[in-house]
Amino acid sequence: MLIFFKIFRRCFSKLSSGSSSGKEGFTLIELLVVSSIMLVITAFTLFQQAKFNSSTLLRSLTYSVALSVRQAQVYGTSVRGFVSAGSVTFGNGYGIQFPPNSAPYQYYLFYDPSSGAGNDGTRAADGTEDLKPPSPFTFGQGYKLNQVCTRIGSADPVCDNAMTLTVFFRRPNPEACISTSVQPTLCSPTGTPIYNSAYVVLGSNGNTDTRSIKITDTGQIAICKPNLNTPAALATC
Repeated sequence: MLIFFKIFRRCFSKLSSGSSSGKEGFTLIELLVVSSIMLVITAFTLFQQAKFNSSTLLRSLTYSVALSVRQAQVYGTSVRGFVSAGSVTFGNGYGIQFPPNSAPYQYYLFYDPSSGAGNDGTRAADGTEDLKPPSPFTFGQGYKLNQVCTRIGSADPVCDNAMTLTVFFRRPNPEACISTSVQPTLCSPTGTPIYNSAYVVLGSNGNTDTRSIKITDTGQIAICKPNLNTPAALATC
């Protein structure tokens, strides 16, 4: 910063009222110019730091959501008991449900019982099948579920922010059964899967950055590159 002072002192020395007497000093113009430069540099640094922090938090959130899907897969392929009305049942499936944009700040880990309306791979609307804790999960302040996308065969994914996505796992296989509110799939043992992959796209309320999670019907869970904002781009993940 001393270099700035020396340069502006040399350029504006004639404007200094004390220059004729041989006194060293800084004019008001010099101080204002240097202060302005410092203000611009500081604002730019703070902006870049905020953008970096937001990107880092979004990346961390994406991995947390992917771990939740993996958690449902582990529960579904192992023996994890579910307590209801004082009794414990084992061996049924577990799933993750991502609601539409009417409720974009949370998602659910649920258990699918074999009795009643269960054993079909869907979550009860009244939340009686939710695991408590940890369900429901929340994305945290400033972040949300932008949209969910599904893919059939080799076609580009179809994205919809008003669609409910359910990913279900049932013993003994680690494969995922993918279902949506637009085209429901019966995830019972006799059901026929429709989708071969799904994408969960997370975003920030403060910028346009996005991160996506890819879930395949073979049970693979992957984190895509940042900012794949079109179906064609998601298809490359």
